[in-house]
Amino acid sequence: MAKRATRGSWKNKPIPKKRVRIEYHDTFTPAERDRIALGLVPREMEDKWFIFLDGASLFFCRSWTGNCLYELTLAKKAGAYVTKAAWANRDISQYKNTDGAYDAALLRFLVRGLLLAQDVRFPSRGDLPRGVSKAIYRHHIIGHGRPSDAGG
Repeated sequence: MAKRATRGSWKNKPIPKKRVRIEYHDTFTPAERDRIALGLVPREMEDKWFIFLDGASLFFCRSWTGNCLYELTLAKKAGAYVTKAAWANRDISQYKNTDGAYDAALLRFLVRGLLLAQDVRFPSRGDLPRGVSKAIYRHHIIGHGRPSDAGG
């Protein structure tokens, strides 16, 4: 049986009060929700995310700092699971991004690409600093970018 990531599996901080609701809408089958519930626990330094489900909320924390950048709340509806709310951290001491559309695209990538191991394109940004390639930026954000393999 797969081991599920829990709040105590890795260092993490709660999402701060300085946050904004973002437009992320998705629907998951019960099997997808079960896989999402396993979360993701970093195994080495290059793994950039710690993701865990606590109650109905899925938390996305950076592995090095423990800062929670996203919270996604799920609700059961008509035999499926839907996103009820999605939040992005806006405490500039923890997270510098202020683009809600990019947050929604990255959150989709984290859920669909990392947790569900689906073929999802990494969201690109048009405002990368000069000399920073898309590949370097992706590595900075995702690291190895391994799909979830039972949370640990």
